[in-house]
Amino acid sequence: MRRILVGLVTGLSLALSTVPPAAAAGPHFVYQQQGHLSPFTSSRTYILPGRPTPTGCAYSYPEIEVPAGIDHWQVRDVAIDQGRCVKLVEEGVPTVSEAAATSMASTTASFGGDGVLSATTTASGYAHAWFENIFGQSLTSDTTYLTWGYSGGCVTSSSSYGDWAWNYGLGWGLVSNSGSRSQACAQVSATTWSTFSGLLGCYQYYYSVTAIGRGNGSFTANRSDSATCGPIWEHFDYQKTT
Repeated sequence: MRRILVGLVTGLSLALSTVPPAAAAGPHFVYQQQGHLSPFTSSRTYILPGRPTPTGCAYSYPEIEVPAGIDHWQVRDVAIDQGRCVKLVEEGVPTVSEAAATSMASTTASFGGDGVLSATTTASGYAHAWFENIFGQSLTSDTTYLTWGYSGGCVTSSSSYGDWAWNYGLGWGLVSNSGSRSQACAQVSATTWSTFSGLLGCYQYYYSVTAIGRGNGSFTANRSDSATCGPIWEHFDYQKTT
């Protein structure tokens, strides 16, 4: 009887050893608008890991890499795994303009100007960050507009203002907002920031939405933001307009 038991245990051990280990489960993504987002050109897609917080997930965005000669660029969350704090992010040139929600309220504020915009050359651009729900409805947004003059490789004058919008039809409201601008020869940087509140104690934070104009006329932008009560899809768009 003992030999039979030993044989059964040995056989079972051999059988188990031949079963391959289960593959590690990958992200369980939830796609915005069921994956029907307008296409980008010159696009790239990557997975962005975040870290869990008491109110959701926090993400650190990588530096935006725009191909030479492109003045309009957009970054968006395509899908989110809220449980693992992982995003699927796409960057590229948008092919469709974003339409504002009909129930959006807004306010603007100017940051003044340095000097008269009478330089040999002037340029303008904006940086626009916003959050959407799964249906593609805009919830809140923070936008920085910048105009600057430049000559001889140096910024000579500038002006800027901010625009903040919120979807009151879905229960969102503005808590606080402000902006600032810093001008030097090499570049001028305009930044806005804001906080919005929604239903059920939800918040969306725009720590910085920054537009940067340089003394050679080039333009770039960046942002830092977060949202509670996810999953919420983040979008960022910037463009040199003139």
